[in-house]
Amino acid sequence: MIQKREKNNAAIYCRLSVDDGLDQESQSIENQKNILLKYCLDQGFNIFNIYVDDGFSGTNFDRPGLIKLKNDIESGFIDIVVTKDLSRLGRDHIEMGIFLERYFPDNDIRYIAVNDNVDTKEELDDFIPIKSIVNELYAKDISKKIRATQKFQRETGAFRGTSSILYGYALNEDRTKRIPNPETAPVVYKIFEMASKGYTVSGIVKYLLDNKVLNPRAYNSKLANKEYTGNQYKWTYTTIVSILNNKEYLGHYIKGKTTRRFKSKKLIHIPEKNQYVFKNVFDPIVSNELFDLATKMQVGARCNTPLSNPYKGLVYCGICSETLRFIRHKSSKGYYEERLFCTNKNEIGKASIMVKELNEVVKKEFIHLKDVIIPHKEEFIKLAEDRLNKTNFNQAKSEYQIKINNIEAKITKIQEYSSKLLTQSINGLLPKETYQKIINEYNDELELLNKEKKKYELIFDAETDTTDILEEIEEFLDTLSMVDENNALSPLFIRNIISKIVITTFKQDNKSELGKEITIYYKACDDLIKEFINEENK
Repeated sequence: MIQKREKNNAAIYCRLSVDDGLDQESQSIENQKNILLKYCLDQGFNIFNIYVDDGFSGTNFDRPGLIKLKNDIESGFIDIVVTKDLSRLGRDHIEMGIFLERYFPDNDIRYIAVNDNVDTKEELDDFIPIKSIVNELYAKDISKKIRATQKFQRETGAFRGTSSILYGYALNEDRTKRIPNPETAPVVYKIFEMASKGYTVSGIVKYLLDNKVLNPRAYNSKLANKEYTGNQYKWTYTTIVSILNNKEYLGHYIKGKTTRRFKSKKLIHIPEKNQYVFKNVFDPIVSNELFDLATKMQVGARCNTPLSNPYKGLVYCGICSETLRFIRHKSSKGYYEERLFCTNKNEIGKASIMVKELNEVVKKEFIHLKDVIIPHKEEFIKLAEDRLNKTNFNQAKSEYQIKINNIEAKITKIQEYSSKLLTQSINGLLPKETYQKIINEYNDELELLNKEKKKYELIFDAETDTTDILEEIEEFLDTLSMVDENNALSPLFIRNIISKIVITTFKQDNKSELGKEITIYYKACDDLIKEFINEENK
């Protein structure tokens, strides 16, 4: 005869976290263990195992110790679960109700909370749900106090030397200040430098992999003498982008980037305008100029090496309007030449220009623009404002908005009719076939209306109002102010200042060679810029 196992295996469960308040000495893990070990021995229980979650909130039920406890329960190893009190098991009254009224009974588990005099072998006390709610409210109150403390630290800029250090930085000896890390700060600088030269994120990732640069997680594992599984030289797209967009590398201290909701603990990202930014608190790793260059170049970068053709898609033939093709070939003298040319034949000849020649024209034009406009920046902006005030940009937008509103009204009506038809069909007042036929017609009409609405929305968004244009001009001036003799041909400036370049070839009197006219069009108010330049040149 098979002897049944005595149902006497007890699991001791201990938990502690910041939501347990100031009295953590009496709640300590060791204290809980001692109390529960003595209790189990006094009761004659066989102690199967002790499960511990140190540093986990009672509102979080995805704790490693609790998960292991549940696995052992479901494997049939445990008969009794013992905690110091109800709050050790958890502080969410809904989850606690599931454990006490569903999970433990379904798995034939006797649960004991020593200090709360709870033992499910007896009938559950009617006050247990109230105790669970009180425990949750306590955790919520502690959470509010912690958030209030953190809010004060954010508002005052108090630096917290946490265990998680921003990659590229280290902490000084007393952990009160960030200092550039001599091992990782050069890596951060290199990432910004490559981005500013036109490398894509994938190009930067490849460079770091080829040069066997430890990724941040692998580097932190090395510092902590922990094993890192996986390719320690493999960087992710997200990591590179987060570095390139992190203004803390300018030496700023930024607080309040994220928050978490009580109970769900879901991470919520705070808009940049609502964050707390304390500028120039620490030594920067990159300059403002390099940061701006790298950030803006993320938009225009398209290859894994520096942009060999920064004019891609910008240069057109003045006769056929086709974009010029880029070619790099070896000359008869043995050196490489880069050229842009039109692939279409016409009666005059192909539009063609050496990239070197175009570079000279563009550089000269940029320097001239800067010398003329930037010293008279306020005057230029005022001219733009005066010009814009004479044009009613909002009229066109208003017309499109009326059309969109009319379409939305039709869509609403159809949806109302569809709802009424459904009610009639359900009540048997309308045959199913008739209902389906009408609904199909309505759906077809809705599809057409939504397409039309989308078209007008796109036009509406494309219509630029005065504020948009002024912001565009401000951005143009900011970009132009960074131009100098050394960086004028940076892809950033070429692609952010120029809208297009038109190369037109023409026959010259009494000359065998074709003439060439180069016209540059600017992204921000081309006519206004040219008018201002002409006035200043007079």
